[in-house]
Amino acid sequence: MIVRRIAALTVVLLLVTACSGDDGGATATEWEIAHTSTHWWMSVSAPAATDQWIVGGTTSEGEIMRFDGFTATPIDHGADVGLLNWIHVFGDGQMITVGNDGAVLRSGDDGATWTSEGPVTDQDLWGVWGSSASDVWTVGGDATGGVATILHDTGAGFEPITVPELQRPGVDVFFKVWGSGPDDIYIVGQNGAVLHWDGTALEELFVGVSQDLIGVWGDGPDQVVLVGGRRNGAAAIWDGTTWTNPDLGRYPGINGVWVAENTAWVVGDNGAAGTIDLITGEALITLVDTPIGIHAVTGTASTLTAVGGDFSTGPAGPFLGQVLTAQR
Repeated sequence: MIVRRIAALTVVLLLVTACSGDDGGATATEWEIAHTSTHWWMSVSAPAATDQWIVGGTTSEGEIMRFDGFTATPIDHGADVGLLNWIHVFGDGQMITVGNDGAVLRSGDDGATWTSEGPVTDQDLWGVWGSSASDVWTVGGDATGGVATILHDTGAGFEPITVPELQRPGVDVFFKVWGSGPDDIYIVGQNGAVLHWDGTALEELFVGVSQDLIGVWGDGPDQVVLVGGRRNGAAAIWDGTTWTNPDLGRYPGINGVWVAENTAWVVGDNGAAGTIDLITGEALITLVDTPIGIHAVTGTASTLTAVGGDFSTGPAGPFLGQVLTAQR
């Protein structure tokens, strides 16, 4: 495999955004460009501030890199796969990433060796999550006429899960999956589709959003945030009892979310980035000065990392991706 060169930029101050704390006050967060490259970056997972894993690539070549908060190191995974769309790190350090054309790659706890298990479907896979390496869910499809796909691996390989007949029409793709545990899993997708797995069956939920839902994350079973939208961002918050829909203002669609300490950090198209206070419902979002659409965000106790790409160029490229960092 040809390892593409990743050029580090001089860190550039982008923007100061407001972040809500537990008391509803605002603290300043300075987003910076940490790295740029000739790839799209689709997903980031951060077991620690100095041990972060980022996936993406081009439409024809999937890429993985390890990021220590300052320096990005390309990883030679050795597989002939296209764009990798999401990565999940299990509690024991093992990893799994999924991508276009049903690609699935797994690694041991050091990330040095990756094994291809795909294709497991002919559909693109957009999200993956698991309570353990032997309890993994992945979802996908194609918004332009694909088959909304859910696969579950309980240790013997991925098997398709029958999608229940949905009341919500026109659902050809599920975008992301996340859970607080093996019996509390959310799947989100096209036209506001939401499914919940309770350990026995999938149930369709209605959360007050009819636009595409692109991301889901939470901080336990009583604090779950779904995000999406296209021309305008949309979100739904579960507090253990009810779903509410915060006003995100007149900002583009939201792609990614990460939740901790009663705050949801959200990122989206045209450099949209900000927070939602999960106690008050107040959203503080603005536009980062970057040419990319931000696709995913994650954090540790002290840091935030977001990744994305200039998706406006289309599947033929040219490809531009960036990694943005901030202190919490």
